[in-house]
Amino acid sequence: DEYGGTAGVVTLEDLVEEIVGEVLDEHDRRRADIVHVRDSVSFAGSLRPDELRERTGVVVPESDVYDTVAGFVMAGLERIPVVGDTVAVDGGSLAVTRMDGRRVDRLSFTPDAAPDAVDESAAVEGGAR
Repeated sequence: DEYGGTAGVVTLEDLVEEIVGEVLDEHDRRRADIVHVRDSVSFAGSLRPDELRERTGVVVPESDVYDTVAGFVMAGLERIPVVGDTVAVDGGSLAVTRMDGRRVDRLSFTPDAAPDAVDESAAVEGGAR
């Protein structure tokens, strides 16, 4: 308080943070790094679907079955993912790019090919015949 005393409960986390600095835990909101590469987006699997939507526009359905985008991927695959696994979402697909043991560490979203691009490639192939 303003007199230098402690008011309320002091937790072990409070003591550790006084010694070593800020400690992120499950109650602290953290800003997972999001990297845009060409058309794809790379991000931490620990992002919640609403955080991913707010920060990137990528829509992953929310559910009571999982809390994170990594959980969505695991639920979709019905097994522990491996690097390279993909799951379809509206507008594209999510791919597992890095695992940390049995935890999905990083994912990437790649949008579906634009209909115009598909039409143009079909026209080129059709015109070559």
